[in-house]
Amino acid sequence: PGVELQEKDMHSCDFPLLDAVAKALASVHQLEIPQACEGEPMLWRTIGKMMTLCRQHPELLPPGFPGCKEIQEEIDDARLILDRYQPREVLAHGDFKPSNVMRHGDEVCVIDFELGGPNYRGFDLMKVFRTALPQSLESMRRFLTTYASEIGDSVDDQSVSNLLAEARRFEPLTWLEAAIFFLTLPLYKPESTERWHELAVDRWSKWHETKHLLSEE
Repeated sequence: PGVELQEKDMHSCDFPLLDAVAKALASVHQLEIPQACEGEPMLWRTIGKMMTLCRQHPELLPPGFPGCKEIQEEIDDARLILDRYQPREVLAHGDFKPSNVMRHGDEVCVIDFELGGPNYRGFDLMKVFRTALPQSLESMRRFLTTYASEIGDSVDDQSVSNLLAEARRFEPLTWLEAAIFFLTLPLYKPESTERWHELAVDRWSKWHETKHLLSEE
């Protein structure tokens, strides 16, 4: 039972809700990574599998969309930049979008751990706030302050600002992953190919609009 959160909920300055979601995510991130799951971050594993499908089925790509070689070059460049910052890896959800959080009264429950495994915490932190709608910095800082407190990190202004910068660095990667995901969907739901193409183009555009954030200090 419960209601899925929406993007606007995470930017509504609903502090009790933000605190509850932050605590739920922190509890996941503090779990030990099972030995069977160890390896490279799930972000790259997932993108790698989707790119394999794209190479096997180049007809999936929308007309005029960059080819697989160019897409892979973008992925490789992004990973090289990200690796310079050595972002913290944890046992992460992997698809921590608002709709994967259910709200029931004052409680929240995280669902859909299909992409769970070792991953960058910043990817989870940013994906729950990523939106094309206006963002609320106040909501993000409140969430991150509660999250930091739950995992035992410092919560002074500078520490929270550093955590915010870490999260923002992953915004372009949330768009890049989504773009590649939508490129593969015509293989499974061909009746909606036009919609998947539109979404892939939109997410690819947002990746290009935001990828400068990868290297911003």
